[in-house]
Amino acid sequence: MEIILKSFFTVIIYISAIYPSFLFSQSEKEKKVILIDTDKSIYGEYLDAGNNWFIRNDTKGISIDKKRVLAVINKDYYDLIKTKSAIKSSYESLVYFDSSANYQWSEDRIKLHNENLFFRITKISFIFVTAYFYNESIKANEAIKNSIYGFSSGAERRFNGQYRNYQISASLTLLTFSYSAVFAYLRFGRDSKFNNLEIQNRQHIEIEDFSKNENERKLNANHQQNYFEFAMSKTI
Repeated sequence: MEIILKSFFTVIIYISAIYPSFLFSQSEKEKKVILIDTDKSIYGEYLDAGNNWFIRNDTKGISIDKKRVLAVINKDYYDLIKTKSAIKSSYESLVYFDSSANYQWSEDRIKLHNENLFFRITKISFIFVTAYFYNESIKANEAIKNSIYGFSSGAERRFNGQYRNYQISASLTLLTFSYSAVFAYLRFGRDSKFNNLEIQNRQHIEIEDFSKNENERKLNANHQQNYFEFAMSKTI
């Protein structure tokens, strides 16, 4: 029974490679970028086929072992990482008051959007609070200057309290901005588990070219195996 199932699955993959629409409906499916090994990427529709991913474009389909696939990501994210840098990500976290969460890959893009929103609200709030305490400390300092003989215990206590609040809020603001900038730099081009997707170093290759290269690689591997077996037989 197991042999029959394997044979059936092999036939399905073979037919699908010739006629990709066999496994896909005529309706347009979402296309993704498939990151293969450490240096290549393919763009096309994909299907989970057990231990393999079946990937196709309009004319060609191929089957790839899942062990060779690092990730399946959106093309928008792939293009973003290709055209930006970790330093740019860090810089934008400062300019846009967020955490540059969009530079990290995750299937849950809403979660990353909410993270950016949280950091933006937090940073803006800290800026307003810091500005408020700074303004209050200025007023308290003016009150000391305008007091009789330039001394008032109440005004001095108020100034010390407002200035201390300003120092605390300014420190928290600086810490938040610094943390988000460093975090934005470190998360650039990585997935939710912080695995480096190596997108910037990848070569984008068409399915037809990848299939041709795979056939040549397997052929060379077979030749080397045959040569090794022949050489071993000569030495025995």
